[in-house]
This record gives sequence, structure tokens and C-alpha cells, in this order.
Amino acid sequence: MAAIVALASAYYGDSVENIQIGLRDSLEQFGFWAPILYVAAYTLIGLTGFSVTVLSLVALGLFDSITAFLVIVIGASLSATSAFLIARSSKYRLVSTQKSSSSRGKIIEQLMTKIEHNVTDKPFWSVFVLRLARPPYIAFSYASGLVPRLGLWPFVAATVVSNSISALVYVLVGAVILAYLAGATIIFLVGLGAYYLWQNIHK
Repeated sequence: MAAIVALASAYYGDSVENIQIGLRDSLEQFGFWAPILYVAAYTLIGLTGFSVTVLSLVALGLFDSITAFLVIVIGASLSATSAFLIARSSKYRLVSTQKSSSSRGKIIEQLMTKIEHNVTDKPFWSVFVLRLARPPYIAFSYASGLVPRLGLWPFVAATVVSNSISALVYVLVGAVILAYLAGATIIFLVGLGAYYLWQNIHK
């Protein structure tokens, strides 16, 4: 969204806007397929543990609000579901990996323990509440796949709902920032015009 780019450009210069324009131009060449390609990239990149927040903010800068909302929800949900299924299908290999000294393995082990202790007879609400606590997104998804008591569909449903709320917040905050910047610009221009008018009157 333009507001996000404007704020980033204020700190990092025109290079941010140039990068965004380049990405947007590249995506526009794919037309209808652009959002679909971004969802695919979001899903695959998200599986590596790369910040889904960054991927979501980039989507806000590349697409209109409605398309960005759908891209964020679908991309984040597919990435989380894929991580869950990978962990569930290769459970024993991942369990042995998580016992290593790697920081990622320790995080997954800790999250797995937390999920096991908090999963109740209402798994949807358990996952939803834990998602609201904002644990590392993909690590949480991998850890969820390692918990036998947690079924796929409650996990997917809770993830989609929490992702929808997060995406809505991203879009609304972007719109508010854009409105603020537009209002601030109008006030600045009116004030500047009034200043020059006052200066001319008193010459």
C-alpha cells in the first residue's frame, strides 16, 4: 500500500519506492496470475521460516486492499498448513532434529510442549488462542504437526480465522496511515498557502 511505501521511503529514501515499482511492474506482466504467483511464493518462502509479516507488508505495497487481504490470508494459511503436513508426515525425523542444539529445533520443541499442555477438547479454540499470542508463525505450525492430539482441520480452521483477523488489521492500519498522510498533506498545503498569503499582505 502506498502508505507503507511512503513511510519506508521517509527512512530509507527513494530506493524503497523504486524496488516496489519494479516488483509491481514485474507482477503486472503476469496479469491475472500475479496474485496467484505471489501466493505461491508466499507459501514457499514462509516454509523457510522467513517473516510472514514482511511478506504481508510487501503484499500491501503491491496489490489493492482487497487483493492484498486475500493474498495474505491464502498465502499464510497455505504455508502454515504445508508446515503442519510436513511435520505430521515426517514426525520422527523432525522430532530427532528438534533435539539438536540448533535454535530452530529448540523453538519447535518448546512450542510443541506448550501446544501439548494447552490443547483441550476444543482444539480450534486452543490453536486460535495460541495464535493470538503471536508465537513464531511457521515454527508454531511445524510444532502443531508434531502433536498427535491436534487434528488437521481444527488447526486449519483456527489458522484461517486468525490470519483473516491479522490481514484485516494490516489493511485497516494501512488505510488509516494513508488517510493520515493525505490529511497531513492537505493541512500542510493550506498552512503553507496561508503563510505566503499573509507574507504578501504585509509586504
